[in-house]
Parts: sequence; C-alpha cells; structure tokens
Amino acid sequence: MARPLARLLRACSSLVSDASSITTASATSSRAMNSAPWNLGMLRSMTTSPEKGATKYYDSQSGRWMSVPGAAGIRVHEKSLAAWNPSAMPLRDRLQVLDKLLAAQPYSVELWEGAVEEMKRVRWTNDTDVKLVTRVEKPEHCDPEMHRVVQQVVHGVRCDSPTFKEDLQLAKAVVREAVDAGLQVRAYVLNAFEGGEDEDNLNLPMAQEAVMSMADFGAELIILSDCRGKAHEDSLRELVEEAFYLDVVGDTMLERLGVSASLEICRLSARLGVQHFDACLGVGAAGRVATAIPHTCELLAMLAEEGKKCSMDSDFDTLLAPRQPTKLVGEEEGWLEA
Repeated sequence: MARPLARLLRACSSLVSDASSITTASATSSRAMNSAPWNLGMLRSMTTSPEKGATKYYDSQSGRWMSVPGAAGIRVHEKSLAAWNPSAMPLRDRLQVLDKLLAAQPYSVELWEGAVEEMKRVRWTNDTDVKLVTRVEKPEHCDPEMHRVVQQVVHGVRCDSPTFKEDLQLAKAVVREAVDAGLQVRAYVLNAFEGGEDEDNLNLPMAQEAVMSMADFGAELIILSDCRGKAHEDSLRELVEEAFYLDVVGDTMLERLGVSASLEICRLSARLGVQHFDACLGVGAAGRVATAIPHTCELLAMLAEEGKKCSMDSDFDTLLAPRQPTKLVGEEEGWLEA
C-alpha cells in the first residue's frame, strides 16, 4: 500500500542521495529545486549500486528489475491529435500526420476519438517504440483487442468532483480491466491545484488521495493536471514532494509521476525531478488544443535550457520531411476517405 513517508525521510535527509547522481553526468544546480529526493522504498531495496549508465537495478525486496529514476530522460506525451475532429481531415491524411509525429519519437502519442476502430479497420500498425494512447471513461471500454493498436489508456479523476469517492472506485475498475487487457494506464489527477499565489492548495487532500489510490490500483503513470492554471511554486513543490515520498509497488514515483501544466510549471517540475510532461504541437487539432499545456517546441527548448535529457527530436525535421504514403487496407474500395 502507498503511504506518505515525508516526516521520516526529512529526518533522514542527510543520508539520502540525490537522484541525479545515478543518471547521466550532467551539471547540477545549486538551487534547492534541482534536487530530486530518493524514494525510501528504492533506498532500502537497492543492495547493489547500478553501474554507470545503467537504466535498471535489481529490487531485492520485490525480486524484480526496476527502472533507475531519470536514466531514460524526460518523456513527452504528445496530445496534438487528442482534440482532433475526425471529420475535419480524411483518415489517410490523419495517419500521415501520425506517422510524422511517431518519427519525432515522443514517449507517447494520444489519439483522436474513434482512432482505435479506424486503425483496426484498415489494419494500420505501429512499427515504432512510441506508445499509442487512447482515452477510456468506463471499464467496459477496455476492449481485450485494443492492445493491437494502443499500449496505454488515459483515465482521469477530478479533485473537485462532488462524486470524488465514487470516481476513485470507477478508476480502480478501469485500471483493473485495462491491466487485464494488457494495457498500461496513464492516470490523470485533474484540477490538482486550487488557490492563489499566497494561498494553500484547497484541493491538496483530494489530490494526495488520488495519487496514492492510483498508485495502489496499479496505474503505470500518474499525471498531476493543472487544468485551470492554479498551480504555483509552493503548491507544486508540496504535492510533488509528497508524491515522491510514497512507498509503492513497482517503479518508484520518481519514474511514474508527470505534470500537465503551463510551461513555467513544467520548468519548476523538471527542477524538482518530474520525468513526464504533456505537450502539443497543434498539428491537426482543428483549433481545439488545450491552452494549459505548452507547445512541444517550447517544452523541448526549456528542457534543453535546464540541461535535461530528452529523447524526442527537438528540431522536428522529421515532421517536415516528405514520406511515402502507407498502403492501407480498403483504399481501393473507396471507403478510406470516409
């Protein structure tokens, strides 16, 4: 079970190593915000220090190999296509845009509504390591055949919902069904922040409960979402550090926590050690892109300024280069454009 260990960890802070010492050799800032705390569960189970450049270590308590925090670099979730109106562009053109996004190698790409069925119909396949993601609202939406197209599903819980407790139980059922179908879950803690610059975060108790619950349920990633732009440095630090100090089953929260917020909040989060960020190029979104997240180019430029490693192609030459059209099932029949 996930449980906060902040008080114990802070008492032992002098004995805890900075997470950045295991990642690639990069310059460390003297600013306190650049320190990313170790999770106690990792500290007590790492019987052997990972070799330089290693991306995995052996967790003696669970008897499994786990990811070294930060070794994989910053991972970007591309949401350009998520707000797409499918009727605004023929399927062939949508798939060509998707091909170009995949070539830029973000960590994951969120698809438009109805994309899974369309891709299954034309037998489109993803031959890259980029994870494809689709949104689900109910457990029954986790089709056992969905894993043929996507590798992750998105589900969110709103901290300010009057049915917050019931929503958590629904999320538990969604995660269970998704995992049974061979899918990872990207869980969003929506409206995680509420309050002014000098005020306490009114949604903090619900956000903490949602993070702990999603970790217990088995969500692969847990994303703190600042839907209304209410996060500030103090409220962000408080919630992120509490999350990092959770003792959870599987990879530590240093590897699983993400942020969906403005560019400045993303910058502060990166300094705290957050590894996952949402971004949007704006291609094909038909004017419905959420303004709460940064443009992908701006995010990558900021990460470069902060000295953070990121696998995504920062110059996007691949997005502009011409590509051979993919041969799709049903093209000759004429229904592909529908």
